Amino acid sequence: MNLIFLGPPGAGKSEQGRRLAMRHAIPVISSGNLLRDQVRRGTDLGRQADAFMKAGKLVPDSLMNPILEERLSQPDCARGFILDGYPRTLAQAENLDLMLKKQGLPRVVILLDVPTERVLKQVAGRRVCPLCNRSYNIYFQPPRKEGGCDDDGTALLQRPDD
Repeated sequence: MNLIFLGPPGAGKSEQGRRLAMRHAIPVISSGNLLRDQVRRGTDLGRQADAFMKAGKLVPDSLMNPILEERLSQPDCARGFILDGYPRTLAQAENLDLMLKKQGLPRVVILLDVPTERVLKQVAGRRVCPLCNRSYNIYFQPPRKEGGCDDDGTALLQRPDD
């Protein structure tokens, strides 16, 4: 099973992906997490991507596509995967289509259509644990203890791109 979730930031792609991934034992591949990992590790691609992310711009395909292609080639994707946040442009969609066709991989695309008001609250209220990447929302799904991760107690952060 190869699922591709499309929708605006805050539509719930990560949450729905996480639920399906647990049920089917396949990885969720978030373009945002891939990029943040590259930045955290200080890779050349990460340093280049960081400038775009800090400016609130989409990371160019010339950086994003190789990062994704490398990730999809890892063994844990052999049984399937869920893409969250990629593709974001027509060019990325075309690249993904070619990549998956070349590998003979089937895919299902799911569009999450969410009202704008809900998306705005979702993004404004999102908080993330920098240690385990668990997400919360101060409006819809707050942590048990304000400002701390339920799993490890780490102080929650608001993502810079939110």
